[in-house]
Amino acid sequence: MSDSPLDLDLKFLPDWLKEPADKNPYADYAGESPRRDFDRRSGDRGPGNRAGNRGPGSQGSRGTARPGGDRPQRSSGGPQGRPGGRDGGGPRRDFGRPGGGPRGPRDGQARPGERRPERSNEQRPPVPRIEEVLIPLHIEFLPEPNAVAALAQQIKSNHRAYPIYGLGRMFLNKPERHRVRVTSNAPAHPLFQVGEDGPVTTSRQAAEREAFRAVKASYYAEETLQLEAPKGNYTNVARCRLSGVLLGPTNHHGYQPALRRLYEARFSRRMDFNEFLRQIEVVNDPAVIEEWKKQVSSITVFRTTQEAESVEFKSVQEVEAHFRANYLEKAIRSGKTLEMSGVASRNVGDRQIRDAIRSAWEKERSFPAQTVNRLRPPFQDAGLHIWKHRKRILFVSTVRPVRFGSDAQSVSKHIADILNIIEASPKCTRSDFSTHLLKPHEAEPEFQKIKAALASDLHWLIGSGHVIEFHDGTFELPLAPKEAAKEDAETGRRGDAEREQASAPPVEAPVAEVPVTEAPVAEAPVAEVPAEAETPAPNPCGESMV
Repeated sequence: MSDSPLDLDLKFLPDWLKEPADKNPYADYAGESPRRDFDRRSGDRGPGNRAGNRGPGSQGSRGTARPGGDRPQRSSGGPQGRPGGRDGGGPRRDFGRPGGGPRGPRDGQARPGERRPERSNEQRPPVPRIEEVLIPLHIEFLPEPNAVAALAQQIKSNHRAYPIYGLGRMFLNKPERHRVRVTSNAPAHPLFQVGEDGPVTTSRQAAEREAFRAVKASYYAEETLQLEAPKGNYTNVARCRLSGVLLGPTNHHGYQPALRRLYEARFSRRMDFNEFLRQIEVVNDPAVIEEWKKQVSSITVFRTTQEAESVEFKSVQEVEAHFRANYLEKAIRSGKTLEMSGVASRNVGDRQIRDAIRSAWEKERSFPAQTVNRLRPPFQDAGLHIWKHRKRILFVSTVRPVRFGSDAQSVSKHIADILNIIEASPKCTRSDFSTHLLKPHEAEPEFQKIKAALASDLHWLIGSGHVIEFHDGTFELPLAPKEAAKEDAETGRRGDAEREQASAPPVEAPVAEVPVTEAPVAEAPVAEVPAEAETPAPNPCGESMV
């Protein structure tokens, strides 16, 4: 085994490596087959001028080496013996340089025999970055006055109590229910707004870009006129692949103006005109041709509405140019503090203001103290009362709770029973009254009178403030003076107490309530305390107050 290690290695090599190195693989090569070739120098055609008939080692027309010969040097002449060509010996003619002199090396390239210089970072100065200026902003949420007035009327339609912090979240849940006030705390950086109720931005250039689109309807009236369809036999129509706009047949007189208008309006900032032309396709579909005819048979004109003599424009570009020259300064407002609607605040394009509004909204919704403080004055002006109950949660209702006095012995039996049931089981419902007070009298002939009397007494207790009916249909008694003092001591400071109102139960929509009269109540198949004739009142905000 040790005497023949080389033979074992050769068994794993390919056959062409086992052949001797001095063997000529082209020894039996007879040359290429005859073919027709044309010699540009002599104009003759035949085997004598074919490169394939030259012997081994000869040079072909392109200066390539044949098998068995040395590789020739490339000549400085032009192709096939012409002056300045590849095979000729004349000097090379350079048409790109004055005088036809030899072309030198390009910038950044090395001459023959020299080392190519390395590029340094100092040759191309870095592009300066535009740093965004962060402006300190203060965001406030203001309830819409019309929504507040409508909500106050709903609350006044019954005697139920609603958590005021739940109402504050209700105004924040929908952008139609509140307004947003933005204040810049940097005097050197004012805010800008398009129109009286449009989005607010920190850049005047951004406001100018959006001004025409936002307030165009306030300054111009748009009208569509029907014209005669174009006549002629059109077999194709040009269409933009990027936007889908039909430009018309290529032989139509309006094709070139439409092409230029589309490029200037949408694509001039993104691409070159030649690149834009490559995105135009020609469609031969008859349906597309008919669609183009319908488009050009109607024209949209714009007329000014703020001038004594109306001026008419036939293109949007003309209207925008007129707007920038006459109305742009009026349409943009600037100041330290600006207000906008909640809907406009959701469409703000400025990143700083959008992020600030979002952060402030999430913080305010978790604890809407700012919104509640703005709800207090209109509620008080409407005659509503704001008071505290257990855990010092703020409620609003038409009556202020009053604890029943010591003369409870002189009241009727029904009233005493109602008070005892609520005191024994707080947060009871009407079904609890029916179970304890009506079921034992179902078999009596005067059951309906007892039922009507119980409903009348319960309504009187709620209206006088001796019983609290909450928005979720539960009942409780007002706190006694000692219980109220104990609640204040346990809750602590007012700020910490109000933060607990963030966990208040969801608010339901107020419902209208009709007072109970002396007439007997209609019979009901189920023995249950009848509620006052309750009809759902329309919600001013368009949805349930949850």
